[in-house]
Amino acid sequence: MSSSATQRKSTDLADLRHRLINNGYTPVPCVGKRPIPKAWTELQPDHSQVDAYLSHPNTGILTGQVVGIDVDVLHLQAAAELRALVMTLPGGDKALVRVGKAPKALYLFRSETPREKMLSSAFMIDGIKAQVEVMGMGQQVLAFGVHPDTAKPYTWETPSPLDVPLADLPLITAETVDQFLAEAATILARHGTAAAKPAAKRPAAGGDTFWKRVNSAALQRLESWVPALFPTAALQATGAYRVSSADLGRGLEEDLSIHPGGVQDFGREHGATPIDLVAEFGGAPDTRASAFWLCERMSV
Repeated sequence: MSSSATQRKSTDLADLRHRLINNGYTPVPCVGKRPIPKAWTELQPDHSQVDAYLSHPNTGILTGQVVGIDVDVLHLQAAAELRALVMTLPGGDKALVRVGKAPKALYLFRSETPREKMLSSAFMIDGIKAQVEVMGMGQQVLAFGVHPDTAKPYTWETPSPLDVPLADLPLITAETVDQFLAEAATILARHGTAAAKPAAKRPAAGGDTFWKRVNSAALQRLESWVPALFPTAALQATGAYRVSSADLGRGLEEDLSIHPGGVQDFGREHGATPIDLVAEFGGAPDTRASAFWLCERMSV
């Protein structure tokens, strides 16, 4: 590619991201589906950040106030039924619709009370995992660029975020999302079988009450041990800490969430306990040492 063509491409990308910011969105520079800025979950809609990432061609949009219903389903009939279900939601017919690898699709809404990512139950349909994800705080959705699997550009079946300001996206409530996910699971269940969930690790038998007490106390005192175990953990407005898969040294897209209500590894799609985390990421030789390390951090 000539230098003039490269410059023109960079100018077009900069213009795209500036337009997104003007419309209230926070663009997230990506390579493939992977966000590039180290603290990308903390990005703000700031024009001064645009020029720093023009070598990273894909552009995501930070979610939270933006809500992305991601129908991650390749089965044609199930995907069609889920699309029809989205259209029945309040404002569903006004949701922006993006396609990367059809019949999978993303539907954009907005929320006045942002929360973390929500998931439907997962099912296996014709040997392929099918699930619906509702992207929230600490997540992003790819909006523009080239899909890494199809090698073709993402397309918008409706006007795109370049045309529709964030404030004009249809509003969706937490209650509507919860009901939608339950109904989505019912649709998926008609076409497949429940996907096996990886079993969360449990402490060794014996003294179970002690382990439970340690885990319970640790969840209520995250600030006493999470930053020590995960120095790059980002504290969210919800009181949860998020740790990116990149910082964990693994090639997964989704993060680890450590919340007072529990631990969820979105990358591996299973829950965990504070003791589990210390055993896996803290180098503790066994469950007992993990529990004692937590007790020491909490001064109990």
